[in-house]
Amino acid sequence: HIESFARFAERSNGSLTQADWDTMASDFMSFYQNKDMFPTSFTAVYEGQTYSYDWTDDHPYIRLDSVINVDYQDIHAEVSLSPQLQAESIASILIIILVIIALVGFTASFQHAVDHLVVIPLERMMDTLKSSANSILRSVQHIAHEKGGDDDENALFNEHDIDEEVEKVLETDLLENMVAKLARITALVMPGNETQYVNENNMDQNTKDWIHREYLHEDNKHGRSSQIMSMADAKNIRNKTGGSIPSPGQAGHGRTTLRKSVQPPGKDRNADGSDGEPKEKDAKQIHREKMERAINSWTYDVEALSAKDIQFSISYIFNTFEILEEFDVPVRKMDGFIKELEKKYISTNKYHNWKHAVDVMHTVFRFIIETQSHTFFTPLETFSVLISAVAHDVAHPGLSNSFLIKTRHSLAIMHNDQSPLENMHCATLYEIVNKDKFNVFGKLDVDDWRTARKIIISAILGTDMVHHFPLISKLEIFYEMHGLSLQKQIVAGESNCETAAGMKETANRSFLIDVFLHAADISNPVKSYDICKKWAYMVVEEFFQQGDLEKERGEDVSPMMDRLTTNIPTMQVSFIEFVVYPLYDALIKTFPSLEVLLRNIVKNNREWTSRRVEELKQDQRYNANNQGDEEITKLETRLVQLEAKAQKTIQLVLPMSLKLEEAKQQYEDMLKVVASASSVLSMDSENLPMMAGNYSRRRLASGITDEMEDDVRDLDEKDFDPPDSTRSSGGSGGSAPSSSMRGSRRASGSDAIGNNGKGKTSTKVVRISEAAVEQEH
Repeated sequence: HIESFARFAERSNGSLTQADWDTMASDFMSFYQNKDMFPTSFTAVYEGQTYSYDWTDDHPYIRLDSVINVDYQDIHAEVSLSPQLQAESIASILIIILVIIALVGFTASFQHAVDHLVVIPLERMMDTLKSSANSILRSVQHIAHEKGGDDDENALFNEHDIDEEVEKVLETDLLENMVAKLARITALVMPGNETQYVNENNMDQNTKDWIHREYLHEDNKHGRSSQIMSMADAKNIRNKTGGSIPSPGQAGHGRTTLRKSVQPPGKDRNADGSDGEPKEKDAKQIHREKMERAINSWTYDVEALSAKDIQFSISYIFNTFEILEEFDVPVRKMDGFIKELEKKYISTNKYHNWKHAVDVMHTVFRFIIETQSHTFFTPLETFSVLISAVAHDVAHPGLSNSFLIKTRHSLAIMHNDQSPLENMHCATLYEIVNKDKFNVFGKLDVDDWRTARKIIISAILGTDMVHHFPLISKLEIFYEMHGLSLQKQIVAGESNCETAAGMKETANRSFLIDVFLHAADISNPVKSYDICKKWAYMVVEEFFQQGDLEKERGEDVSPMMDRLTTNIPTMQVSFIEFVVYPLYDALIKTFPSLEVLLRNIVKNNREWTSRRVEELKQDQRYNANNQGDEEITKLETRLVQLEAKAQKTIQLVLPMSLKLEEAKQQYEDMLKVVASASSVLSMDSENLPMMAGNYSRRRLASGITDEMEDDVRDLDEKDFDPPDSTRSSGGSGGSAPSSSMRGSRRASGSDAIGNNGKGKTSTKVVRISEAAVEQEH
């Protein structure tokens, strides 16, 4: 356009006037009306004169950066692109708005999906975790009030502090903890995880072979081929051991017998069977109380007991849980069953004998009591695990599964090399109860009989050491899933098979039964050192006898069974470190009330290590080439590492252990209150279960309540006129209670007898309802 003006001016030959330039400028301006641009100024130099036109006043809001300059020869124009730029800006704004609307819609849709799939489930999880944290803090506050009074200065937290403390816990931290727990569980279920418990760097070759053969089920593939055990070989074993390798229906005879009458401890009968004061009551009572204390402690030493004391122990354990009454088992039948079972144990075995069975049964009993498992085990499960414990090694030949498999013994052939001994123990037990006179399961219905059999078989098969490390992994998973919740419910007295964490599932309860029996089967190192040492030498001697037999047969001697090369302290240190400790570490995390056993493990490991160190210091062969110093350093390092792990676990479980002990003490105090109340009402003491014997708190409360309410109705209807001889001569109509009544009043802890001001003594009895007993617990 400017160029056309310039050419027109050239052709005019100087004839253009002001009016012409005005017309051109006006046309120039008019042409761009309603266009996406417009001129703001026009300047032309023609024949020495300048013609300028400015239209900026018509467009006062023109941005300088929207103006472009156009020059051609002597003509200059400025054009604003504002309409074009404004149209582009509006289009851009519209695009942005559309994008924002699309993003908002997408975000809303995405947020809805995230809320539904992630946020809402996480919020529920976080609420649960925060609620749990809040409950723990309030429990700590409650304990602080009980110990330090209600003074605010003694309180650990007030209500505001508790809520604030919970809010400080970030949801991301809680989520991180959950993810870490899932990672631990995943690691535990991965194939081959058993090796995490075995640090082969600290093992000598003999220990390594032993662990891999007996616990990881890896046979030595480089050894000489084994011979089939013939009848002549079996006869040779009988000559060596004084017994036999039994079939399921054959075993040696023991000497211990169970007394004919299974009675609750605390009541004797005269020689003629009548109730009454027994002769030598004081001596018998003292011994009875001594036995009860031993049975209810970890110092129980079955090797030091007489046959009569063992008989009493079995009676006490069964009566503790009221087994005979619960399942209508005749005393004579239980007596006969125990006697027959004892006969099936081979008395010449150094270790796998009747006393070992009783020791394992006692240890299972202690596990149930100390962990309060009787609150969530059903009575049938308690019955089954006790029978499993006392029968778990019945007819054991004193030889290992690997030996039977290696020699192709008939038991191994019969059971396809799968836990031949344990399968034989189960079969032997059921051969006994298959006889009516020994059938302690005779009153069970079909479903209960099958349930009991399933529990017993699972528990006994679980004592095969090839299941050891998988069992530990499962126990650690159980702890991660249910451990803390179960502990809190036990402390609160809210644990039963319907409500306890993880206990609704029958499989979980059966699993804990398997754990208890297996842990009891290898429990010697968790007892005091004196007891541990006795059993250690007995089991080692049985191992050595098998090693002697293997030498006679020209076979490779199994690891740890050569009496010429096996060092007992070294063997025990390895057994504790690599076998016993991992199981009990997981068990005590799950049930902190057993933490004293972890302390015993540490003490026993220290004793065996010290013994080995002293041997090395005195052995000239090792001192000559400094091998002794090297082994001593390794032993001491292993000792320090084990004690550090144990200390970490003890610190973890100690707070909960103290709470569980306090809850247990409260329960014992409740029973004392109930017992005292029952004495006021002259209740038969036999109706009161023993402290350890009441696994059903509600049943205890209900029984006491029914008895007391009957007596309360009688007492409320009448007053008692005391005999004249009991009235105080100097009083104003008051009466002095008889000595028996005074004793009752002291026992009950309440004003059972008081002066009514009218010369009569009214008797008041405080009712203990079921709810009150539960609250007292």
